[in-house]
Amino acid sequence: MRSRSFDPCRVMGNSSPLERGEYREANMTAVSFPEATFGLGLGAFGSDFADCRDRFGEFLAVAGAAGYLPTDGASAPDYLLSAGSFVPEVRVLYGIRCEGQFAQLARFEAAKENRAFRSAKSSTRALRLPARTLPRS
Repeated sequence: MRSRSFDPCRVMGNSSPLERGEYREANMTAVSFPEATFGLGLGAFGSDFADCRDRFGEFLAVAGAAGYLPTDGASAPDYLLSAGSFVPEVRVLYGIRCEGQFAQLARFEAAKENRAFRSAKSSTRALRLPARTLPRS
């Protein structure tokens, strides 16, 4: 039986206020990311807009884990992991949220003679792969 792939992704917010620095509390949405979700965008961990205002940064959430790099001068990313009934929640200004399972899996490995990893080059190659060459879950 083939696993269910992601349901259509939901787009949240609008990126245009970022260019003008005009985000307000009305632009923010609290979004939970349980284990069967994937999301990315601009957001922060916090209780309300005032708590997040100076810390909004790029976030990534997948498989019950969410992480982001605060923009308040922090030198390390922050993260939340699902545990028991706790589910990571991100205050999102804009982004996407998808629910379901990945339909395909692709893995990358560096050649032995070249240990450098270039994500842009790997991503370009992955996009050129025909769907039939990717393993199905």
